[in-house]
Amino acid sequence: MKLRRSLTSIACVPLILGVLTPVAALAAPHESSSSTYVNQAALDSAMVENFGVSSEKMFVMDPATSKVSGDEVFYPMPLEAEDALFIAPDLASDIGLTPGEVPVKETNEVAKDLLAIKAGGSPQSKRSASAAIAKPAAAKGACWTGFYTPVGGGWSKWGNRSCSQIGNKVGRQVYNFQLIYTSDGGACGEGIGYVSKYTNGVFKGVTKKTYGLGCGKTGGRNVPWENSAGYPQFRSKSAYLGFGTYGTWS
Repeated sequence: MKLRRSLTSIACVPLILGVLTPVAALAAPHESSSSTYVNQAALDSAMVENFGVSSEKMFVMDPATSKVSGDEVFYPMPLEAEDALFIAPDLASDIGLTPGEVPVKETNEVAKDLLAIKAGGSPQSKRSASAAIAKPAAAKGACWTGFYTPVGGGWSKWGNRSCSQIGNKVGRQVYNFQLIYTSDGGACGEGIGYVSKYTNGVFKGVTKKTYGLGCGKTGGRNVPWENSAGYPQFRSKSAYLGFGTYGTWS
């Protein structure tokens, strides 16, 4: 697979979604970021640090043109999108974006919205303010979200993480899950990731894939997350037909 950036794999930790140090210094949560970035270089530096790409080009994945194959969803993209930041549909809706290329005149404001969300705040642009949606709570350190695995062995519905953690500059997303101590049996987990698709070396788009996280009282793994901004998602099923289980995931 051809990658657009030099990506570094790192060891499994409870949560990795980019390093926030530059953002903390540049954009305080719940405050407008419009006057925080002293110049374009500062904004681009923060974007590269947190998402792997600058604010120069952004494309929103389009569900209308997507192709579903099993648990995979392929989002076609034009060739010029190869080095862009890909924004998942659910996150795009949260900040008032429509599918397709983000107009160049708006990319800086979108970048500030993404960085504000990632730093634990709310998007500040006039465009995002018109998207009347409930924002996830800000992440404070490791973010664990509860889940329930129903009796019968079927997969649960997909759940989003309950805090605003988006993007990943290192091209990997780490998932972990664990059952609470009162739960019997075991569970199997799955999480999503994003990879670029190439055919004969030519960029075609981005694919959302499902990855197994193992089964038992605990589980987890690193999955690909290439130059994309979106919410991690998790689902589970009981490892034993007669038991429903409760747990948390991050």
